[in-house]
Amino acid sequence: MGPRTVVVVGGGFAGTAVMNQLARHLPEGWRAVLLSEENYMLYTPLLPEVVGGSLLPTHSVAPLRHMVKRMEFCRGTVMDIDFAKRRIHFQERVARTLDYEQLVLACGTRANLDIVPGMAEHGMALKTLGDALYLRNLMIERLEQAVLESDPHTRRSLTRFFVIGGGSSGVEVAGAMRDFLLAAAKHYDSIAADQLEVTLMESGERLLTEFPPSLGDFALHALENYGLKVRLNTRIARITETGMEDEDGNWYEGRNVICTIGTTPSALIDQLALPKEKGRIVTAPEMSVAGVDGLWAVGDCAAVPNRVTGELSPPTAQFAIRHGKQVAKNIVRRVQGRQPRAFSYRPRGELACVGYHRAVASVFGMKLSGFPAWLLWRAFYLLKLPTLLRKLQVNFEWNIEMLFPQDVTQLHFVRTRARRR
Repeated sequence: MGPRTVVVVGGGFAGTAVMNQLARHLPEGWRAVLLSEENYMLYTPLLPEVVGGSLLPTHSVAPLRHMVKRMEFCRGTVMDIDFAKRRIHFQERVARTLDYEQLVLACGTRANLDIVPGMAEHGMALKTLGDALYLRNLMIERLEQAVLESDPHTRRSLTRFFVIGGGSSGVEVAGAMRDFLLAAAKHYDSIAADQLEVTLMESGERLLTEFPPSLGDFALHALENYGLKVRLNTRIARITETGMEDEDGNWYEGRNVICTIGTTPSALIDQLALPKEKGRIVTAPEMSVAGVDGLWAVGDCAAVPNRVTGELSPPTAQFAIRHGKQVAKNIVRRVQGRQPRAFSYRPRGELACVGYHRAVASVFGMKLSGFPAWLLWRAFYLLKLPTLLRKLQVNFEWNIEMLFPQDVTQLHFVRTRARRR
């Protein structure tokens, strides 16, 4: 009889945390397999850095085979799970199956472009590495188009960018876009810096509601002083090819809309007949799924109670990592015949970059803003980056990009094909 198997579905923060912990504690006679659609882990907090040109795209990802060397990795898309037979059906060129005794679902979420009418057709998300590359290319494309455009109205529409959502993701990408556009404009003599507009749209009364109010206020003033426009209490009702309209009937002309709000379950989680709350799998306090033997759920796809607060864990990276570490220990305890423990975690704080070497931070009860917070932001994410190679590459690139002009190369990934006669 072969080794008994733990399968982890999803190669994000939660999934890799499970695998790393199992590598240390999984008893003899067991093996762990990571099953993911991609062969890399995307470090999502660095996507705005890719958009702004501070990082090469490949430096925001880490190969999963480097991260789970002592465990097994398998690339494929899960099509269905037979919980009764404990069998996973997945696709990688051909249909395959994988049997398990313990299964961890760590599938994360995907962007919900249906949250605003017209967003799917005329807007864009910032959820994947492809999204970040597309947005960076789009900004360069708009600059190239604006140089050739003689009509002032059309030219202004091309160089106006709107970011919907005033949370950490929205604030960071808006600041990164402003950084990039100001630096890139130096290479386009016919485009003045004041012609490049980035507007941040927030439906609530302030930015960064996950931070203390004073830091949200600092972020607002920092963005405005940097030349960004911020509109609070503005909820977008519809988006078209040429602009968007809010619920009060105000019209905003512009062809570039980025959405950082709203997520929806992955296709796999959506199809599974499991108890859910707002699309997230409902779990017991120890992260097992009631009524399904050997099944656990962690990360953004799971509604995990936090014993510290009595509330559900928020869908953030630091909670996903803690979920992964704890559920791995619980699986080991379960297979050893011991009682698993309830999830309990007190968050350490939040950080957000607001552009041009400024950030806000709320860490261990301390509030920081400006340049010191920016240094802390970079140090924290550098420390948390997976693999020593990525840490060295990112540290070098962050330092070197401060000394040289912005790269405005527009990359097109088109395969060469033979011309048919």
